[in-house]
Amino acid sequence: MLCPGVGPAVNCVGPSTHTLSMAPHRPQPYDPDPYGRSYDPQAALRRMYAETGERTFEKWPQAAEIAATMSEPVVSGDPWSGVLRFPREGVELDVPALYGRAPTRCSCGVKGCDHRLVAQWWLAQGPLSKDWMPTARQILESRRATPTTVPLALVLQIEPRTGFVALRPGLRTQKGTWNKQLGWHHVAEGYRNKQFEPEQVSAVGALLGRWMNATEVPLEVVGQRWWESLPRIREAGVVIAAEDVWGDHVDLDIRAEAPVEIHARLRREEKLLLDTATTVPWSADRLMLVGTPPTSCVAYEGELLIVAPVVGDDLALQLVDEPLEIPADDEAVFSEQWIPSLRTLGSLLVEADPTDEPLRLGAILTGRGADGAVLAWQWAQGESRRPLHGPIRNGRDVMVEHAFLERIQAEHPDLAGWLKPGEHDLDPVEACRFGLDIEPILNAHPDLFLDSRGDVLDYQPAEPEIVWEANDRKDRDWFDLALEVEVDGVPVEMGLLIAALATGEELLVLDDGQYIDLQTATMQRLRDLLGEAASLEGSGEARVSRYRIDWWERLQELAEPRRTGDQWRQQVGSLVVPDHRELALPDGVKADLRPYQLDGFRWLSQRWDAAMGGILADDMGLGKTLQVLAAIQRQRDRAEAAGGGAHGGGPTLILAPASVLQNWRDQAAQWTPQLRVRIIDSRLRDPLQVDDVDVVVTSHTLARLDEERYAAIHWHGVVIDEAQAARNPRTRLHRALRGLDRDFTLAVTGTPVENGVGDVWALMELVAPGALPPSKEFGEEFRSPIEKQGPQATEAMTRLRRRLRPFLLRRTKEEVATDLPERTEQVVTIELPPAEAQAYRKRLDHERQVVMGLIGEEGQHQIEILASLSRLRKEAASMGEPERPSEKSTFVQERVAELRAEGHRVLIFSQYTSHLRILQAQLEAVGISSEYLDGGTRKRGAVIERFRSGTADVFLISLKAGGVGITLTEADYVFLLDPWWNPAAESQAIDRSHRIGQTRPVHVYRLVAAQTVEEKVVALQEQKRGVASGVLTDDGTADLLDPDVVRQLLLED
Repeated sequence: MLCPGVGPAVNCVGPSTHTLSMAPHRPQPYDPDPYGRSYDPQAALRRMYAETGERTFEKWPQAAEIAATMSEPVVSGDPWSGVLRFPREGVELDVPALYGRAPTRCSCGVKGCDHRLVAQWWLAQGPLSKDWMPTARQILESRRATPTTVPLALVLQIEPRTGFVALRPGLRTQKGTWNKQLGWHHVAEGYRNKQFEPEQVSAVGALLGRWMNATEVPLEVVGQRWWESLPRIREAGVVIAAEDVWGDHVDLDIRAEAPVEIHARLRREEKLLLDTATTVPWSADRLMLVGTPPTSCVAYEGELLIVAPVVGDDLALQLVDEPLEIPADDEAVFSEQWIPSLRTLGSLLVEADPTDEPLRLGAILTGRGADGAVLAWQWAQGESRRPLHGPIRNGRDVMVEHAFLERIQAEHPDLAGWLKPGEHDLDPVEACRFGLDIEPILNAHPDLFLDSRGDVLDYQPAEPEIVWEANDRKDRDWFDLALEVEVDGVPVEMGLLIAALATGEELLVLDDGQYIDLQTATMQRLRDLLGEAASLEGSGEARVSRYRIDWWERLQELAEPRRTGDQWRQQVGSLVVPDHRELALPDGVKADLRPYQLDGFRWLSQRWDAAMGGILADDMGLGKTLQVLAAIQRQRDRAEAAGGGAHGGGPTLILAPASVLQNWRDQAAQWTPQLRVRIIDSRLRDPLQVDDVDVVVTSHTLARLDEERYAAIHWHGVVIDEAQAARNPRTRLHRALRGLDRDFTLAVTGTPVENGVGDVWALMELVAPGALPPSKEFGEEFRSPIEKQGPQATEAMTRLRRRLRPFLLRRTKEEVATDLPERTEQVVTIELPPAEAQAYRKRLDHERQVVMGLIGEEGQHQIEILASLSRLRKEAASMGEPERPSEKSTFVQERVAELRAEGHRVLIFSQYTSHLRILQAQLEAVGISSEYLDGGTRKRGAVIERFRSGTADVFLISLKAGGVGITLTEADYVFLLDPWWNPAAESQAIDRSHRIGQTRPVHVYRLVAAQTVEEKVVALQEQKRGVASGVLTDDGTADLLDPDVVRQLLLED
């Protein structure tokens, strides 16, 4: 059977299940799915097979041959529900039929034709082309149906008798009238093949909003939006016209720039009336308000219709429709209670009738002596008197009174807070303030007067005198303070003064009328001092720590003490008012001290004499040991001169790192040979005997382990060398030091601030307990704002330095050792070769996974986190293997070889002893001799002496073991193989060479592996330097390590 128009030998058959042979073909493919569904011809056919079941195309093997006899089909509409057309044959086929979702509907009319088979075959080849014909037909039809665009008009239809205005759309008829059938819904939808200008429709739509579906819209419904939308409507070219309800034209004038103003007014007719007054800036025969409250008005000037906005405050607009009549019996209540509240809603015009009698207002002040006064206000008009806001009598006009009050308060705003009805009790401060501030106004103004009665005090300023006493206590760390303020020799009640200062009062009034101005600089300084003396009671007595030197200094600046105890004068007074006599250096000191060292010796001696501890925080290498030994020698000489023998009040205990115990003995033998020094370098088996020694030197560790034996001795002084080791107050070392029985404590450190401001607090608790607040208060007052760089950081830093100043002496090399040769520091960035970079990257990935899983729980896993970071840093600082030097090791070897050839000697520091051992082997392999020192080195002195004598060119030293207590000025080059978290530890290492005795410039190389954690450690060092600088100098503050820093160390830039 042949299908008409298809050609010979093309039979229509059912579907087939034969495998398709895909042959991609389509020069201009049409995406069959514009809705984003993926197109897969094979999947489409599989769906078709599933839906058609047993039906098959028996002629599928001949499908390509049959398709060749037909034109290529094109598709229109939705590819899943549209129409497929064979152009040459003029045959159309529904697309759903291709997927078996609908019966086959082919326009050829022949049952079982081959068009579906051919369509399926083309579908298997790929996407079909889009049919152009429907689009062209649509373009043509849209051209024929394009409506005419017409301008839009907006017609104001007015009912002249009531002033009701409706907004209607306007479209001219052929007769020139406005089309009555047109509604606003036609504007949006079009009207009889007429379309309005889009911008005009949009402008009117912004005005009408949801009313765009109505036929007409009252003007009062759109309210203020009419005036807000009017400029845009005009700019869009919308014609605005007016007509009356009978369709007759009305001349229109819209006066948007000339609004009608409505004001609230208070006037008297038969009764007191609160209504409105209207101000019209143009002439009109009749005016009607539109809206509740009104937003527009319509008016007629002859035949001209005027439309204008209405403006007014909330009070006026609310009164337009509801004026108030006040009965005579309610006038007083209305005047006193309601008018002030109504005025918060807007302005109120008061219309008052003139009178021949002048109106005056007076204050009736009844004095009660030291208890204050009673204040009332009265009106005076002729012979009559009446209270402020009192009842209405004798034709009283409250409008005149309100006008009077408005004028007086405008002239003198300070009166506003005092003008209250009825009688009011004034306490002594209020009575004094009234006499100082208000009485002069009343006496000077012609319409005001003052009527004083009873015992009214004459208030005069007092001249207070601060007097105080400091008395000794059995507890050596505290003194009893008795503080008073006197006026003309009469003590002021301190409880009242303290309370007034604490609450911020401006005045304190005494019983005789004299008053103390509490806002003066002297009183404010006294307030600050009293605030810091937390135990100060109403009696003026307090217990103040002897270590609060800065507090005593500021108190003495306010006033000299009337009486002090002997102990106060010895311990505090000598420091508050320093004795500047030049203390002579003891004969037993066999050294020439530099000027700054002599000043340090005197500073130490002065504090030792006062039993007041301190922190000697000079830079490393400035001779702190010599200054301390000189002060110890002086204490020994004083004790001997006083008849107590050389031992005096007890020996001095020096606690130092184990590595420098011998150094103390050697320097004491050199500079103070008269001192009997005993070194304890092992545990104590028996009670400690110190009768035959002046100085006992032991290590921090041994003092901690044998704390009970050392605590059993009374020490004349305790010197804590490298005191930064005790910066953690929770350690056993800090507890052991606190438990020592001693007269004087000195902390010696070149780095009093290593990790944060809390380091200083820990040291001060040892040398001057009580000088700083307890730990929690210290954190809130100082540490938190300083370390977080909050808004109070600068002020907190200033107060902390003021507290520390009496106890801390710090000199830098730049300040005092100007003869020291120059020190040059250079950061050397080492670019890692690919193999080393890959090894570091592998380690970084591993440690990042470890640490990121631990830092979520605050305060936990710190040991694991630090260990992980240490492994990462160790990888970055790798020296390689003895036979295969790393890039960093190669740089060191090459540079050291050059320096040795030029006659220089080198110190090399690292935290990792394994790196130092590898580097030592590498140096020896190239013929460079070296010495080695770490915490396990025995006979440290012999190793150090060998290097100093010149047996080796390089000294390899672990940072922890060799960073303190060693003088190595023979070297002038320093290498830091890996940056350490704490820059102070590095500075200590560098100062082994750059110190007194060095004659050559010192050069420092800090080696940093590029693109590793070492770069971030260097950045962290700068933050910590900022904190130390801020505490010890005036250079500001910086952040400290917080949990985010750990993340930053492990994240890539």
